[in-house]
Amino acid sequence: MEDEPGVRELTSKILVENGYTVTEVPDVQEALSVFEKERGEFHLVLSDMVLPDQSGLELVDQLLDRQPKLHILLMSGYPDQKSQWTSIRKRGFRFLQKPYTLSDLLRSVKEELSGQRH
Repeated sequence: MEDEPGVRELTSKILVENGYTVTEVPDVQEALSVFEKERGEFHLVLSDMVLPDQSGLELVDQLLDRQPKLHILLMSGYPDQKSQWTSIRKRGFRFLQKPYTLSDLLRSVKEELSGQRH
């Protein structure tokens, strides 16, 4: 879930090239629609914190209501989102600060899916 097309496409490409199946969506409404259509058959949600139609946390809450075992990885390039870091960590969500490196992205996804503590 990333509203910036270039970032979304590059992130998707990197993940696909590393063996992950990816569904790209640009906004919360499409994310919810795809999630319902696929009956919540996702393992991980990678979402930006700042979205055009809701916050990443609001999206995550809606998805977790539908699929409580979903893995969550939130990201943001806005320094003020770091202020929500305590709340994000308290809820057990992994956070990736933009700009991130290829290795940071892949490590964070792998660790989150494997259940490694952060």
